[in-house]
Amino acid sequence: MDSNIEIAAPVVGDIGSCVAALVEGMGDHWPAAPADWVAAVNAKRDENIAKMAPRLMNNKSPMDYHGALGACGPSSASGPMPSSSMKAPTRWISRAA
Repeated sequence: MDSNIEIAAPVVGDIGSCVAALVEGMGDHWPAAPADWVAAVNAKRDENIAKMAPRLMNNKSPMDYHGALGACGPSSASGPMPSSSMKAPTRWISRAA
């Protein structure tokens, strides 16, 4: 672990197995989050998406950080790619050309 702060319960491993272990450890009897808190989080999410949209849609040449992130966004929004298909989609290659 690379940290100068003590970690009381470190989690080490790939993200999939770590999250699976945490979910299994939580069990099925966790209370739902308060509705007002969920609404506040959703409102902040929507605000952040609206602020970032113009940055992610830019098509500058050469491509900047936000433009590159925007190019990756649509394919990554549906979730992680399976490890057996780690090739870059052809639309990434054609946009860079």
